[in-house]
Amino acid sequence: MIEEAMLLLTDACDRYPADTDLLMYRAVLGYRTGKGEHPDEAIFPSEAHRQLVMGHAAMRRRAIDAAIGHFKAAQPDLPSPDLCRNLALMHMCALDFNEARVELRAALEIERRARQAKQQSMNESQSLYGQLLDEYRLDGNMAAEIRSALSGIPDVDVGSVLDIARNNPDSTLAAVILLIKMRQAGMLDAGQARRSLSRIPRRICQFWADGEPGDELKRYTDSWIALNPGYAYALLTSEDGARFLAAGDFRPEVSAAFRAAREPAVKADILRLAYLSQNGGFYADIDDRCVKSLEHVRASGATFFGYQEDIGSLANNILGVIPGHPVIGWALDRAVEAVLRGDGDMPWLSTGPGLLSRAFAYWLAHAEGTLAETLSTVLIPDYPASFEHFSIHCFASYKITPQHWGRRMFG
Repeated sequence: MIEEAMLLLTDACDRYPADTDLLMYRAVLGYRTGKGEHPDEAIFPSEAHRQLVMGHAAMRRRAIDAAIGHFKAAQPDLPSPDLCRNLALMHMCALDFNEARVELRAALEIERRARQAKQQSMNESQSLYGQLLDEYRLDGNMAAEIRSALSGIPDVDVGSVLDIARNNPDSTLAAVILLIKMRQAGMLDAGQARRSLSRIPRRICQFWADGEPGDELKRYTDSWIALNPGYAYALLTSEDGARFLAAGDFRPEVSAAFRAAREPAVKADILRLAYLSQNGGFYADIDDRCVKSLEHVRASGATFFGYQEDIGSLANNILGVIPGHPVIGWALDRAVEAVLRGDGDMPWLSTGPGLLSRAFAYWLAHAEGTLAETLSTVLIPDYPASFEHFSIHCFASYKITPQHWGRRMFG
């Protein structure tokens, strides 16, 4: 998929060499996926374009301060909503919430006319980043504690943030900053897992709430079957999920939470955790496409497989684990509690990646043995590196309808 996109963009750039947008798309895609030239070697229409690509390169390395500097240098000549939102994300990672708010508002101002024409909100909180920023700002004391723990320390100090996460298991901010610091320290890089036969079972599960997913999504689901021959495959509906939970070794509350969940995305979150907890194997969202056999994961010896999002959190749309993994069990218990309490948080926080990040941090903080020993059982590529294995969040028409939770929540 990445190679095909690069070939198409290269051909388009050759045909239209004066189109700076095409040049930028190729440069950003290439560098963010490790498939392109280094910014110092590439040719750009202007210094601002070079700074923008260098900002994306710094984001890929989790070099937060450098990314902010490059994006700021590009912003006067190349203002765009995406650049503002990337700056907002980097400021959130740097625990500078005021500047993050400024950049989210700047993105909305650039979009004002288009958003008003579509009757979309101009409230910066009505977005994933805005909701996450609100959550982080509520955790102001936690942010101050992390800043204090890291102040004056030239190197990445994972231990201090791990202690904070241990003492604050319900803090998404502490969990995400821990994951970012671990990436910066090279502790989550691919290849850390033991090279032995994995115990992750050869099975794949996906979820589509009602009926058949249709040809548009079938090409994605077919990719998991085609590239993983010999794997058991299950595509579960809401009815299938209810039967699975009723027949499985689960507390009655799990079935109750599944029934009570109004959003299909929340049902998917509960079912994926329950399925993986009992059976192990791999789970992939319906809009994800497999591009490489999952045997590479099993060959790593990992007992937990996922990837890290741009936000710094641990994604939950593609997971692979052994049965009974403690991260999955902890997350399942908290997801069930959140649904049955009627929590008003967005699914990302209450049952999705935010929750999974907290579960992972809790496991690290309370695992027996050293941190290095615990991490030797996981395989968590960074977001750009994940493109080698799968294409995530692929186009699907249901995402632009109220059927998608993000559309219902943010418009």
